[in-house]
Amino acid sequence: MYKKYRIIALVMLLLLSSFTVTGCGIFTRQSNAITEYDYSVMRLVQLEELYENQPIAVIHTEFGIIKIALYPQYAPKTVENFINLINAGFYDGKKIEGVPMNALFYSGTPNKDDEFVGAVVEKEFSVNLWPFKGALCARSDVQGAEGESDSRFLIVNGEPFEDEHVEQLRTVTRNGEQLLPDELLLALQEKGCMVTLSGFYTVFGQTFEGFDVIEAICNAPADRNGVPIDEIIIEKIEIEYYTGGE
Repeated sequence: MYKKYRIIALVMLLLLSSFTVTGCGIFTRQSNAITEYDYSVMRLVQLEELYENQPIAVIHTEFGIIKIALYPQYAPKTVENFINLINAGFYDGKKIEGVPMNALFYSGTPNKDDEFVGAVVEKEFSVNLWPFKGALCARSDVQGAEGESDSRFLIVNGEPFEDEHVEQLRTVTRNGEQLLPDELLLALQEKGCMVTLSGFYTVFGQTFEGFDVIEAICNAPADRNGVPIDEIIIEKIEIEYYTGGE
């Protein structure tokens, strides 16, 4: 039931944003980036094969390893900041801070004694990147197209996205035409997703190995606030570069 209301809320926000964009050109703090995308050039790159020398984040945890392909061509500042933080060892020993509703996990908040070595960057949105299961997103205090991100990140495990949710999002139009293409909606449904993050947070990576690790972390026992009861630690994160032999 809670998921149904979240989808309805997203639909209403998109309807309002679409009207605002085409009607009077005013964007509110709660505007959504996906109402401005040019879907005619969309490529669902997260579903494509990796390319030579593509940067990969390798996250080591007690549950196993997660490998995530990064997309500097679509979120250059976010990826650069993430890699700089990794190379500085910023994430080594960080806790998994939350696993809300088993739908995602998040980490990366600086400790009080941390020397913050990262940057604060504006959100970066691309029609080619979506919150599929395994997507790596930059967290932000502002849930809208505006705002900035920093060292914090989340990884999507997913939540139900049923036929009724697809039909609800098909009702969102722009200039009289369906806003979100069926290719996208059906891919999100098939692969798993957290569609309610769309257009709110920068997506800058996609898991290709370690989905079982994501599921194990997200389903770990947690308190009523979604905080793991037993500490889950990120042992370290490393950067590698893809070669065709992998």
